[in-house]
Amino acid sequence: MGKRWWIIIAITLIIMLPLSMYIYLKAKTGKIEGMAYISSGEFLKGGERARSINKVMRYPEKRGALWPEAPPKLRTFLSGFYIDKYEITNGQYLEFITSTGHRPPVHWKDGIYPIGKQNFPVVNVSFRDAQEYAAWAGKRLPTEDEWEKAAAGRDGRMFPWGNEFDVRRTNTWESGIRKPTEVDKYEEGKSPYGVLGMGGNVMEWTGSWGEFPNDNLIVIKGGSWATDAFDARLQSRVLAATDIITNGLGFRCAYSPLSDLLTQRIKTLLQ
Repeated sequence: MGKRWWIIIAITLIIMLPLSMYIYLKAKTGKIEGMAYISSGEFLKGGERARSINKVMRYPEKRGALWPEAPPKLRTFLSGFYIDKYEITNGQYLEFITSTGHRPPVHWKDGIYPIGKQNFPVVNVSFRDAQEYAAWAGKRLPTEDEWEKAAAGRDGRMFPWGNEFDVRRTNTWESGIRKPTEVDKYEEGKSPYGVLGMGGNVMEWTGSWGEFPNDNLIVIKGGSWATDAFDARLQSRVLAATDIITNGLGFRCAYSPLSDLLTQRIKTLLQ
C-alpha cells in the first residue's frame, strides 16, 4: 500500500476515532431503544434455494412432507449492526403515516388500524412501503444475511431457540391461532441476541434482491401464522415481487453504527 493511503487512513482515524468509539461503546451497551446490537464476526449462513411466496403461503395444512436434508452452511462475515427487537407495529406505522401522509394499509378503515391492534405487526405493506418507513425512521431494511445472523446466532441453528421446532415458542400454522399475535408475545422464542418474532408471526421483508434470473424479486425471511414449521426455519428463503401485500408479511428495521462501517472500510483498505 502506498504512502498516500497511509496518510488518508491516519487523518481519518484522527478525525473519526472519538466519535467512532462513542458510537461503538453505545452499541455494545445496547443504548438504541428497541434495537439489539449484533456484534461483528462470522456466522453459519444457510445455503437453500429460494421459493415463491405463493408456494409457502398456500394450503399449509396440506403439506407435511419429510424435510429434505439441509444443504451445507457457509461461514460468512458481517460487520456489527443493530436490528429491531420486534416487528414494526401498527402503532409505529401510524406515527409514520401521520407524519408523512403515506397511504395506510388497505385493511385499515379511515386510516386507522383495527381496534386493540396497536402492538400487532403491521401487515399488507409492500417492499416500497417498508423502505419508506425505514428511511423516515433513519434506518434501513436488514439484508438477508443480517436478518439470518440476528435470528440464528453464530451457530446457524434452525430456529431462534435451537434445532427442534417448538410450537409453544412461536406463531406458525401449527399453533392453530391462524392470525398475527402481539409482537412481544413469545419471549421464550427469542433469538440468541434477544430478538423476537423471527421464527413466525409474520414473514419479513429484507433489503436483499434475489439472484439471476430472479434479480427483480426481494428476499423475504421468517415464517408466519400462515406458513408451517418447514418455512419457519431460519435458513428458508422466499422471493416476492416488490408490490405484493399480504396479511402474513411485515418487516423490521436495521441500522449500521458508523464505528463498524469505518472499521470494515479500514480493513478493506489494508488488505
